[in-house]
Order: sequence, then structure tokens, then C-alpha cells
Amino acid sequence: MGLGPHQESAPKSRYRLIRFVLVAAALGWLGGEIYIRWAEMTSLSLDGRWFSISIVAFAVALLAQVVAWRWNLVCLGADISYPSLFRLYYTMNLARYIPGKIWSLAGMVAGGTRLGIDGATMFASVFLGLVSSLVSGLCVGVLAAWLMGHLNNVSLLLAGVPVLALAALWPPVFRRWSGWLLHRVRPGSVPPMVSGALLFRSVLHYGLVWCGYAVAVGALALALGASEFGLYFAAFPLAYLAGYAALLAPGGWGVREGALIVLAGGGAIAVAVALWQRLILTVFELGLFAYSVWSWRHD
Repeated sequence: MGLGPHQESAPKSRYRLIRFVLVAAALGWLGGEIYIRWAEMTSLSLDGRWFSISIVAFAVALLAQVVAWRWNLVCLGADISYPSLFRLYYTMNLARYIPGKIWSLAGMVAGGTRLGIDGATMFASVFLGLVSSLVSGLCVGVLAAWLMGHLNNVSLLLAGVPVLALAALWPPVFRRWSGWLLHRVRPGSVPPMVSGALLFRSVLHYGLVWCGYAVAVGALALALGASEFGLYFAAFPLAYLAGYAALLAPGGWGVREGALIVLAGGGAIAVAVALWQRLILTVFELGLFAYSVWSWRHD
């Protein structure tokens, strides 16, 4: 006996309700922080020099993401120009604001096949980039916090997390868990056959991208009057990953900002940095999306 239409839609309705409640809670908490700190935030001054450095670092990091992805594609045997890959990446990038986090990745795979790249190769490059980005972001955030003395009594425990993450990229281990994951996401998929050298270089490249973002946020914090560059440098990659892990929050809205505020120790400057980084990245992403769409149409 089949399920009725109301029974079939019940799980989706519960999912939407849970998503709404969690996102509303995150945004509500963030709104409360803004309300409490508003008077202090409006009294903050903005150092133009550090702010300019922050903007440049954000721009470099955004461009470096495309460079890292193309390097993976070339190593996997694909050939695509920087302009084409740039337009593909930033045309599909905004799809990550759709709940579920997979739509931008799926769009990149579909777009790559239209550009003549084998679907399996495109899928492997996107998967490799995602894994490398997650592992390298964790490594940059935790190791930076540890080296700069911001992990206190749990430093040794948390410093071991990146070691475990890197161990998961050892080729035999990587093929085993990636094969299991890919089979669940895309039945019949075969995990990419990549060497340890390729995995290491991919993590290194994406780690440099994370460093660019971390420098941008650290400079932004200094522009707003913070005294510690390293604290925000270490906090941003971890906060961004927290937002990415929040599958129910489109684009990590509220979650990334909340995590950044908590990791930075709270206060008016932390709230201001959280809001500014979201504003800057959103403006950049919208601008790059508009340029990419315009470029596609006029090519």
C-alpha cells in the first residue's frame, strides 16, 4: 500500500520546520547581539589603511579559489581556461545559499560537462576541492589558534584534530571513506584515483586560500580597533566551516557570524567584524556573479 500525499510530504514539512526554527534561532541570537552592542559598534572608528588591506586580501582569496580548483582539474587530466572556470565558479557560487549546500557543487559539475569536461573528472575535481578545503580550513584554524596560544587547556586535544584530518587523506584511507560517501551521494560513483602528492598539494593550495581569507578578517578586525590579529585569523576558518556544516542554514547565515563572535570572545568589535565580513563577501560574490553572467552572454 502506497503512502498518501499527506504522509509523503510530512518529512519535508518537518525538515522545513526544523530548518526555519534553527535558522531563526541563529539569526535571533545574532540580532540580540547586534541590539546589545549597537551603541558600542556605532562608536567604532574604521582605519582606512587596514580596511584597504582587508579588501585586497578578500579579493585575492576569492580569485585564488579558482586557481586552486583549476590546478586540481589539470592534475586530473582536464583542460579549461581560467576565464571559463572563473565564470563557471562564480555563476554557480550563489547556489550555496539554497538549503542543502550541494546545489552549487552540482551546478559546477553540470556546467563543466557543458564546457566539454568529462563528467567523472569534473565530479572528482569538485569532490577533491571540497575535501581539501574542509581539511585545510580545519588545519589553518586550529593550528593557528594553537600556535598563537588561544586554545588554553585543550590545546593538545584540538591540535590533534588536524592530524586526524590529514590522516584521513592518506590514499588508502581516502579511497575507502570517499568511496563509501560517494556511493551514498551518487550510487555507482567511483572515488577519484589520486596520489598522496596530489592530495597534499591540493590541501596546501586550499590552505593558502584560507590564509588569504584569515588575513582579510584579521586586517578587518585591526581596522575596527581590535588589538589581536591572530585571534581573528584563527577564528574565521573555523567559523566559516561551522556555517558550512550547518546544512539547514542557507549560506551559513547566522551560524558563521555567531561562531565568529563566540570564537573571538564576544564584544562590539567581534560583532562588527562578523557583520562586515558577511557584507564584504556578499558584495564581492554578487559582483562576481553579475560579471560572470554578463561575460557568458557577451562571449
